Amino acid sequence: MAQRSLFDIDVPCRPDSQPQVDGAACVQPYALTQALRILGALADRPDGMTMEEIKAATGIEITSICGRLSELEDPERRRPASFARFEPLVEKIGKRKAASGVMCYVYAITPAGREAIR
Repeated sequence: MAQRSLFDIDVPCRPDSQPQVDGAACVQPYALTQALRILGALADRPDGMTMEEIKAATGIEITSICGRLSELEDPERRRPASFARFEPLVEKIGKRKAASGVMCYVYAITPAGREAIR
């Protein structure tokens, strides 16, 4: 298999589901920008961020944040959806209360994530 660059992103979908194929095609142009915005926001917060905090910092909708974090956190499992790097660019570092009062995961950028956005 040819080596892919960090910026080769393919949004996942089930090829036998036309709605998923259509949805992935709509998201494809935004996936890289969203992932880079999330990494940038996390880079500025050494204490990490919840999805709500990422949304407030980036303006990206929670559903998109969830997808991008999943790709950034476990690229091997999400291949070929992710950044073609097989090391996590973000990680869960704990939990804290969100504005809703629910305990939520806190995500932080990894050294590989910092390197990716340098």
